Amino acid sequence: MKIGLRGGHSINCRGAVGLRDEYLQMQDLYKHVRDILVTNGHIVIDCNSNANTVNGELTEGTNKANSNNLELYLTLHMNSYNGNAYGTEAWVYSTSRKSYSVAERLVNNYEKLGFHNRGVKVSTSLHDLRASVAPGIVFETCFCDSEKDINIWSPTPWEKLSRYICNAIDPNIPLEETAEKEEGYVVTDYLGKQIPNYDGAEVVGVIKSYFKDVDKVYVRGNSIGMWLETQLLPMNKCKELKERLGSFFDSIR
Repeated sequence: MKIGLRGGHSINCRGAVGLRDEYLQMQDLYKHVRDILVTNGHIVIDCNSNANTVNGELTEGTNKANSNNLELYLTLHMNSYNGNAYGTEAWVYSTSRKSYSVAERLVNNYEKLGFHNRGVKVSTSLHDLRASVAPGIVFETCFCDSEKDINIWSPTPWEKLSRYICNAIDPNIPLEETAEKEEGYVVTDYLGKQIPNYDGAEVVGVIKSYFKDVDKVYVRGNSIGMWLETQLLPMNKCKELKERLGSFFDSIR
């Protein structure tokens, strides 16, 4: 199958920001979904955009999709409302298009992960659905400002979040990996501001507290903030650190 894929919005025109940043999370999800689909024989067209406006990034995405004779156009998102709404939902242009059955599997699969199933909804006004020649789906994975959703999202490995999407597109792709990875690296949540009116973060104490038995820990950052990543570690060590980090844990990659 030839699939157009886009993750969130653009670095210059960001989407929702709550307990997680939609753009950053969806770019990570995009990469994992792409890799699984390609490994399983599908063609994935990169429909991401770096445009500066909402209309620009939406139009660039659908232009890429429409110039590649796709069979499906899927855009990955995180919802946001008031901190109280939660769950997963998918939007399609019409129930008569073949995207509808894929959308049903998407929300059903994410329900298996623990997210409340808000169902498949129809819209003729959403740009990605209206402007796409191929059957389109806007998949709102969860609410980035919902503690309930993020408590499910964060501990779930990217591989699993991605496989439940890929299986909805191609049911021949198994929901679970046949063998667990032997190694991985642990990624923390963003480091909070620790000194008023200063955008830095003290990391030595954090590393000594959580990673005292890890040889190498790296500091990474973006426009949102900084976080920590470990070296490659045995999977049992990654799981041990996950428990130690608690709510400070983001993912194992």
